[in-house]
Amino acid sequence: MVYLYTFTLTFINTMSIFDWFKTKEPPSKPKNLKLTVFRVKEVSVHDAYELLRSGTILFDIREEFDRKSHGEIQGARALPLREISPKRLPLNTNTPIMFICQTGSRAGSAARQAVAWGYSNVMSVQGGLQRWKRANLPVAL
Repeated sequence: MVYLYTFTLTFINTMSIFDWFKTKEPPSKPKNLKLTVFRVKEVSVHDAYELLRSGTILFDIREEFDRKSHGEIQGARALPLREISPKRLPLNTNTPIMFICQTGSRAGSAARQAVAWGYSNVMSVQGGLQRWKRANLPVAL
């Protein structure tokens, strides 16, 4: 099992980022910094297939033209990356959800965003649809 980590450093109640660039000095109060860590589990295509079969929601975040030209995974929900929002995800933030794209990189971004919105059981499919196809898992053309 692989985890992706994203670290975000945020200035809280200090000077604006524009003021910081003008002065080129660090904030005077380091205690006003906040470090946020987003952890997302990456799953193999075989694990993703089994999870999909057991009821985990799989969001295919590719655009429609990609799904039409490269195929679709039966049971996956189409949700292009540009349309992802908490309103389009399950209401229960504990619901297990997975994201898949063509190669795996955009799915990781979508998964980290879902974690930032408070979702706790979020996964990204390693290698995306390319690896899914190489593993001879079912794809509808």
